[in-house]
Amino acid sequence: MVIWILGLSGAGKSFLSLKLRDELKSDYGEFLILDGDVIRKVFDNDLGFTIKDRNINASRISKLASFLSHNNVNVIVPVLSLFPDWLKWNRENIRQYYEIFIDVPLSKLKEKNNKNIYLNFI
Repeated sequence: MVIWILGLSGAGKSFLSLKLRDELKSDYGEFLILDGDVIRKVFDNDLGFTIKDRNINASRISKLASFLSHNNVNVIVPVLSLFPDWLKWNRENIRQYYEIFIDVPLSKLKEKNNKNIYLNFI
């Protein structure tokens, strides 16, 4: 099973992934959390944050989640998910695939502004 959690930075994806892992464990077994930043570290931070590099990272995460799922590893993926093509690929290639979109208003994210990402947004 793959549970893909998407939303803007600071929306609570990582928090929700931990809660889901704990909640679902008794019914579905262990879950591996594939966080985008962790995947970057696994690959020695060989990518920057250009659109091209973000697309490569999205590809890695999708293909890794698919591989793990096909080997009976439950996965939760809390990532920004900028690329609709990769979400489509996930839907077509990953069995037991579920998406959760965390819809938090930009005004709330600006208030929290945990990573100073939204400083320059109007």
